[in-house]
Amino acid sequence: MIMRWSLVLLAACGGAPPRPQAPADEVLFYQGVDAAKSRETSRERAAFTQLLAEYPHSRFRDDATIQLADLAFDDKDLERARTLYESVHRTDERGWYVRYRLAWVEYNQGAFDAAVGELTDLAARSQGVIHAQAVVDAASWQYTRADELYAKHDMCAAAPLYAAVAATDTKQRDEAGYANVLATITCQHLDGAVPDGSAAWAPVLAALDLYVTHATTIEPAARFLRGRILYATDRWRDAATEFRALLAAAPADPSAEPAAALLLDSDVRAGVNPATDRKLACAIHAPDLATVCAQLAP
Repeated sequence: MIMRWSLVLLAACGGAPPRPQAPADEVLFYQGVDAAKSRETSRERAAFTQLLAEYPHSRFRDDATIQLADLAFDDKDLERARTLYESVHRTDERGWYVRYRLAWVEYNQGAFDAAVGELTDLAARSQGVIHAQAVVDAASWQYTRADELYAKHDMCAAAPLYAAVAATDTKQRDEAGYANVLATITCQHLDGAVPDGSAAWAPVLAALDLYVTHATTIEPAARFLRGRILYATDRWRDAATEFRALLAAAPADPSAEPAAALLLDSDVRAGVNPATDRKLACAIHAPDLATVCAQLAP
């Protein structure tokens, strides 16, 4: 949902009436705020338009201008909205809000990169509710765009967008992180086989590192793939860590049997033979593991 300036105004003034014997511009301002509160857009537009026409130097000028810009945006009159937003004196929270809404104008006009860039910069510079909303909206735009590209099989363009969402949005981190892994694999034109020492897997490993670092729940397939890549690049202790985590979390998963075999082999190659790993791997009771487990038994 797009943030609205009327909510900021209502929070600031509580929807209270103007002071007794208040100046006419203040009366008009509060009439507009009251109309915004009750969502009477015609009355809101009339009050703020009259305020700007009759009192161009009013201290309420910028707030009234933002309100009219928001109404123009709602009417899909994006150029008028842009003109009004750009005429506002940008200071503190008001300036952050104007930048936020101008990013939305860019987004609705199809300037995706400019819009995301503006919100990303705004998130880094702002505070409070506008900072939070900028982070959420930028991630939402990137996720939507990534899904569109994924559907068109443009995986190389989708992957970095998924990665950006996985790095910033806690609500969509798991799904975006795994989608980044899948898109990166396809972008690299790789299948399920992991050739030893293949540099082509480096981007996939980076995507997996991001995923397993932040995700709340990790797909067993992602654990297995990361372990397999680490195994293929002679990082046996790190590989064992992934296979161990997979077996502990998902012993019934189809990847558990090959993970158990690779865990035992990783331990041998690393020069270790922990009893806990033998117990974990051999608990799978796979026929192909029976001989190996018998040989490793103390």
